[in-house]
Amino acid sequence: MDSYYEEEDLIEYYEESGEYLKELFTLDDFLKCSSTYKILNENHVKEFYGSFIPKIISFFDKLVSIEESEDTHIFTENRAKARGELINILFHYVAPKYDLTFFYKNPEFASELLQTKK
Repeated sequence: MDSYYEEEDLIEYYEESGEYLKELFTLDDFLKCSSTYKILNENHVKEFYGSFIPKIISFFDKLVSIEESEDTHIFTENRAKARGELINILFHYVAPKYDLTFFYKNPEFASELLQTKK
């Protein structure tokens, strides 16, 4: 009887943890579903702005300090506009690295995708 409860606990954990999503769906499946795509895209934007933007700004500020020392003033005339343009250019050329871990830990957010298997 103990083994039955252990097996049932494992099944419940498996279902709650979302591990089954790994077996049922690929990244393409998540991207094709509108609700999961939206979440993946939002996470990409957060990651881009959270980790990549500070690096861009730091790099840009180094360029500005170099140009100021050389007295060229290419970027410094409108620094904020130039930063924004650089960020926009890079955002469109940086390939998203989608992480499905969010869905494995929160399978309830993949409910629309799960409906496609019924």
